[in-house]
Amino acid sequence: GTHNLSSPHSITFDGDLSINGVSATSSILDGNGLPGFGFNPSSGNYTLTMTNLTLQNFTDSDTGTLLFSGKGSISLDHLLIHDNTCIASISVCAFFVNYDTAIDQHISLTNSAIYSNSSLAIIASISAGEGSTGNVFMNIINNTFYGNDGSIIALENDLPGSAINLNFVNNTVSHNNFFETNGWLLVYVAEGASVNTYAKNNIFDNNIGNDAPNNCGSFAFTSQGGNIS
Repeated sequence: GTHNLSSPHSITFDGDLSINGVSATSSILDGNGLPGFGFNPSSGNYTLTMTNLTLQNFTDSDTGTLLFSGKGSISLDHLLIHDNTCIASISVCAFFVNYDTAIDQHISLTNSAIYSNSSLAIIASISAGEGSTGNVFMNIINNTFYGNDGSIIALENDLPGSAINLNFVNNTVSHNNFFETNGWLLVYVAEGASVNTYAKNNIFDNNIGNDAPNNCGSFAFTSQGGNIS
């Protein structure tokens, strides 16, 4: 059924955590215009898993957004993410920061439909901290992004000597209105840091930016073949 949330939820956990619905069409979390979930694992070694859920009608503010985690790995599978408005403060719907940067962070979004959201970017990965070289590995595979206002992915690496690695595979990106002229991908890299982006077997169709056709955008990525635009 539909669960209407009355306040943002901050969840601290010591170990792996799974939040699983029966199916995305029957297990619905409705944000009622509030921020969603802040996840606070005690260690970057732990993994958050969310499957078979709908996440709808959330917003962002100074206190949070739809999904936030400051460390640990994240696995999102078989989700419907729609009608969320993330433009007030954080401006990202799923915002994952790797503060525990001595430990590699793994982020995956698979087999999901993401549509009719407003944000600077739908999902973002940021490495921030000092004196360590933990890497981020992001896999975005077998998803549909349709009718969103904003870019799809934002990557920021502020750690010299570390890398953020994106694999964007088998996705359909269609009828989105991207942030300005940047396209589906936003990248910010500090001197000495690196961001590696790979795209394979994706469909980019009828996307725009600044009211002009814009499927690929202005940030370079490495095509591994099979991309259609």
